[in-house]
Amino acid sequence: MGASQASNAAAVATERSPLEAAPGSAGLAAPDPPATRARSRRIRRISRKNGAFALKVGVTPAVSGGMRRPMQSPTPGAATTPRAAVLLLGAPPPPVLSAVRSAAEKARMQVAIETSASDADRWLEQNHPGAIVLDLPPQGAEEALLQLRYNPRLANVPILALADEVSDLAFEEVFGWGGDDLTRRGDDEALARRLRTLALAGEIPTSRVHGTAVVADADRRWRVLTARALRNAGWSVNFAVDAAEVLREAEQPGVELVVSTSALGPSGGADTLVAEARSAGVKVPWVVAAAPKETPRLRAATRGLQNVAVYDSYGPAENVLFVANELLRKGTPNARKSARLLYGATVRFRPSGADQDEIGYTYNLSGGGMYVRTLAPIARGSEAWLEIAPPRSDRRVRLEGKVVWTRGFGPNDVATIPPGFGVQVTGGSVGDLERFTRGYHAFAAELSA
Repeated sequence: MGASQASNAAAVATERSPLEAAPGSAGLAAPDPPATRARSRRIRRISRKNGAFALKVGVTPAVSGGMRRPMQSPTPGAATTPRAAVLLLGAPPPPVLSAVRSAAEKARMQVAIETSASDADRWLEQNHPGAIVLDLPPQGAEEALLQLRYNPRLANVPILALADEVSDLAFEEVFGWGGDDLTRRGDDEALARRLRTLALAGEIPTSRVHGTAVVADADRRWRVLTARALRNAGWSVNFAVDAAEVLREAEQPGVELVVSTSALGPSGGADTLVAEARSAGVKVPWVVAAAPKETPRLRAATRGLQNVAVYDSYGPAENVLFVANELLRKGTPNARKSARLLYGATVRFRPSGADQDEIGYTYNLSGGGMYVRTLAPIARGSEAWLEIAPPRSDRRVRLEGKVVWTRGFGPNDVATIPPGFGVQVTGGSVGDLERFTRGYHAFAAELSA
């Protein structure tokens, strides 16, 4: 890339999206150029095995000329009050299209089909979907998700991706691009359970249970996805694109949290920026997102600063909620027997006695339980069976548990976590329980080293 191209790319990357600058805008913003998507590309290095790209969504034939398909006719026997449609992006083969239609019918929702996010622009100007389902090849799925997330009207619309294989890396990619869940292509029952849950919840008005958070970085994509996670947890969000602006915003009345990246700051780095803020009398809690190789140095450099936390920027955007919540809890009594740790891995789960497993992704775990991220949570109070590979182990364990609470999709739930359910481990074979506990303690020791 030449100097002029690099400067143009940097200008686009720092440009404010409609989500930041024009809350009433309905149009779709163009996605960032490849240079500004580098952070999401690096997520692929996280693989616990061989680093292979695991979002194996099928490459489906394009619809000739980008022709629009009409919305499916209302399903006979559907509810008399129309529910928002499911917008399907892609050109799926007949079996996959039939599965999506079957899932939507079971949720009493209609289906609208567009071949891409750009093709959907006009439809979205006139309609507000209840959910969006993507059946696109990997690069197309990434670009579509980012483009959709730049649209302020769609910030609280759940987006699900279809994949040939539901794996750790598939979840990491989809969450990293701004998606909310993942199901196997053609599995109409799994998709239907998620759509039914969303349809029953309906439109949920935004609720502000926290103050203002400042989200600061030159990368527009990171700002938009981080802001969405915070807004869905009840925060109001202001933005900053450089060090001077974040220092000004942090001093404003009502600001209770600052989230910035390690790339933002003077020549000394993010720790120098936070130190400068503390010297200026800014005491607001401050969270720094950094690449894994930078986190040890930044944690050591900020250890003497009050109310500062550093976390891995390569994980899902929602990880900021966990870190911010832990930081804001400092000084309050902690009745937990073991600390909760951010940990992402696929987990198979089902209500005890059920025939079919669902697949979700853990958000955090402790020595006695875990939180599972999914749009199809098990009901609170239910007994559950779970299968997961504990930290630092390649062997999966089968556990029993009890669901102690759930969080539905929507911005007015006060819990600072993504949709899903929390489960307390209550049983399992002696060997599996020991492997789970041993893996947790090894992971905790590694993080505290």
